[in-house]
Amino acid sequence: MGNIRPSGPAGAEEAVVREAAAPPVERRVAILVVTHQSHAHLPDLWSSLRAQTHRNWELIAVDSASTDGTRRWLESHCPEARLVASPQNLGYRKGNRLGMEQASAGGDAPDYLLILNDDVELHPYAIERMVAAAEDAPDVAIVAPAILVHGHASRINAAGSALLPAGFYSARGKNRNYEEYREPAKIAAASGCCFLFRMEDYRKLGGFDAIFDSLPGGWHASAEDLDLCWKVWVAGKRVVYQPEAILWHKYQQRPMHASRFASLVAGRLAYLALNFRKRDLLCLAPVLALTEVALGAYSALRGAGFLRAWMNGYRWLWGNCRRLRELRGLRSARRPSADRPLAHLMQPAIPLAPSVESNLALRAAAMAWFAINALCLGALRLSESLSGGGAWKRAKPLLDGLAAAALLLLLSPLLAGVAVAVGWKIGWPVLFKQTRIGWKEHPFVLYKFRTMRDGVDSSGRALPDEQRLTPLGRWLRAWSIDELPQLWNVLKGEMSFIGPRPLLPEYLPRYSDRQRRRHAVRPGLSGWAQVCGRNAIDWERRFALDVEYVERQSLRFDLRILYLTLKKLLTQEGISQPGHATMEEFRGAESHG
Repeated sequence: MGNIRPSGPAGAEEAVVREAAAPPVERRVAILVVTHQSHAHLPDLWSSLRAQTHRNWELIAVDSASTDGTRRWLESHCPEARLVASPQNLGYRKGNRLGMEQASAGGDAPDYLLILNDDVELHPYAIERMVAAAEDAPDVAIVAPAILVHGHASRINAAGSALLPAGFYSARGKNRNYEEYREPAKIAAASGCCFLFRMEDYRKLGGFDAIFDSLPGGWHASAEDLDLCWKVWVAGKRVVYQPEAILWHKYQQRPMHASRFASLVAGRLAYLALNFRKRDLLCLAPVLALTEVALGAYSALRGAGFLRAWMNGYRWLWGNCRRLRELRGLRSARRPSADRPLAHLMQPAIPLAPSVESNLALRAAAMAWFAINALCLGALRLSESLSGGGAWKRAKPLLDGLAAAALLLLLSPLLAGVAVAVGWKIGWPVLFKQTRIGWKEHPFVLYKFRTMRDGVDSSGRALPDEQRLTPLGRWLRAWSIDELPQLWNVLKGEMSFIGPRPLLPEYLPRYSDRQRRRHAVRPGLSGWAQVCGRNAIDWERRFALDVEYVERQSLRFDLRILYLTLKKLLTQEGISQPGHATMEEFRGAESHG
């Protein structure tokens, strides 16, 4: 058995030697190494593998068109290894996915997959400690080791990966001292350089998703490791950092070039599109928008090649919308029935690179960007804490009032302009006031802009709605601008933004017992019935949807209704019931019970 030189930190040596006498866990591990022009690194790697205290492992080497003698070295020095030769450079994700498929083929599959770079050396206890961490907790799907910089006693290359709300991730603890990261921890993601993956979870979740193969930029690694770890967390499993598993990485910081930049841009967009729900994207919208502007500015400053690469990332996203939507649907179907809060995996800031730290302007811009990350992360954590129905019911009236006050102030010029137009075209008063039934069946006065003229027939009865509705009124109704004065009702606490629409007092005795449940919540400017048909559905269906909302109400459901409301406004669907200018009168439930 070969030996590696004692290049690790003294503290790390002591930590892993303390339990040297403990019997190793002999689970079977398939070690996957993708090679490309790796001849210079393989002797160190192979020597460190042969020195492992965990003996039950097999090497699967996927060689990607090496021309430097890599394949010949593997065949002569590692005859027991399984060699998979490719005539073309598969890159990181394709090569590892091929290795995963090879490892899982046949009846004698391993218990764990160890994804490993070719330019590393492992401490003799590295595999043993990673396997032990997984064996101690069945809900751990991925274990990340402490990856130190080769040739340095205690400098960290990666202690897992840290994730920002904007969708970027970076090496956790990079260039920090190992002593600061001596405690096991749950982490957002493992570094693609090395991680242990439980075979049972690989079979359930798959490995790196094939859609990343089509990223512009070819074989360059992107966000596939982050995407894999996110799938693990969503499935209810964990990704953990095990500091007593140590390896040294011959890491070299390579300059950014246009091809790699295109892959990183598209990979980040794919990760966001596949994994973030609409609620998450809404909370993170400010920092996501600012980040896209910053990336565009960066690419423009770097020249035409980078600008084309940036645009290719968005072109790839547009061309793969259908595939991403299908994959997103499949992943949603695999989610546990109760969504798991994941905002705790993110952090608002990461250590700055020395070049940014030393530049005052860049440092100030980075601090401002981190501040926006922090605000958006706070909004995301708040939305997760309120996603349960009980918490959301308590917080909703306060948030409704704050939002209504802000909108009344922001929209005051529009409200004044509409008031003048209504007074000029339709007449005074400009507001229509009517008693409606609200929360707990309490009456209140509802406000709307007038959309109809006053008019009676020869017998003194009001003309039908379709004859009194004016062109301006039709336009106001089409865009729901006539409903804006109800922001005052929201501010007073009589209404909410989302809830069943308030109806007339004379309808009260006509409801069935189940239909009366619609008054268990505050009425809303928009509701589930409105986005499922607005005024174009019949009363029975409308009330059924209202009661469904009462039973399902949550922050997530409200945000979904808000999104669909905006969509309905743009398409102007269901403004009136077929054959009527507005909604026909409700004459009573078919049955009561």
